[in-house]
Amino acid sequence: MKTQLFLLLIVGIAYSCSQQPATEEATSKESSPVEREPSEMVILMHQMEAHILSLKDRQSRGDSISSSDLIDYSGMLTLSMTKGMNRDAAFEVNANDWMEKLKELTEASSSGQKDIYNGLIGSCVACHKNYCPGPIKRIEKLHL
Repeated sequence: MKTQLFLLLIVGIAYSCSQQPATEEATSKESSPVEREPSEMVILMHQMEAHILSLKDRQSRGDSISSSDLIDYSGMLTLSMTKGMNRDAAFEVNANDWMEKLKELTEASSSGQKDIYNGLIGSCVACHKNYCPGPIKRIEKLHL
């Protein structure tokens, strides 16, 4: 009898302490993440990543990169940034450095492309340390 009473008391306490959602609407708002519209810069960064991955795959297979692989990314100097991010002179220096390294990569002989490619990735990391550190681990995986 004491055991049954004890179990009933435990169940009662557990039930009264459990949190019940007020409404379905409140639950759905809490559980679904807030989706933001990506900025033009974020969209470009995803395109750049896809391009760099294709170059990495080619390098990994032993294929050389040619001038036809050069894409003009100068738009990054004028695209809208993610809210709270600011473009300044240092950003422009980093962006121009990255674009110059990409051009170097497409003009280099195949024997020197691996080092230039890794320098290109290092340039991405250097910029992201100052402006958007979130994807640095993801970027570092692009090294050869």
